[in-house]
Amino acid sequence: MFQKSYLDYIKEDPDSEFSRFLIKFFNTKPDLEKMGWEVREFDHQLAMEQKEEVRQRIAAEYNLLRMTRYKESLLNTPKPIPFSEIKGTMDYRGLLAYAKSQGKKISELTQVEKKKFYTE
Repeated sequence: MFQKSYLDYIKEDPDSEFSRFLIKFFNTKPDLEKMGWEVREFDHQLAMEQKEEVRQRIAAEYNLLRMTRYKESLLNTPKPIPFSEIKGTMDYRGLLAYAKSQGKKISELTQVEKKKFYTE
């Protein structure tokens, strides 16, 4: 299916509101001058200012979306379990000594090896 480029829309009806929007938003001054159209500097400057405003608005909406997603993720994040609620105890010194004797880090030990140092 053939799709029109923005320049095709501008050629068809240069005075339409949509054409003016395309000229301002896409900064097409060089393209229009190549086609022999006269673009006043004031229009070009206004288009650049509006383009920057659109960029800033999009950036603000994106940041708001990111903040909203972050806050939603905080609501779904489980809270830490305080030590006072943990029923058993862990012999951390013994676990560390065992890991060193095996030549491993604690995180590399299996759950079975770690359970040897946990008492209820």
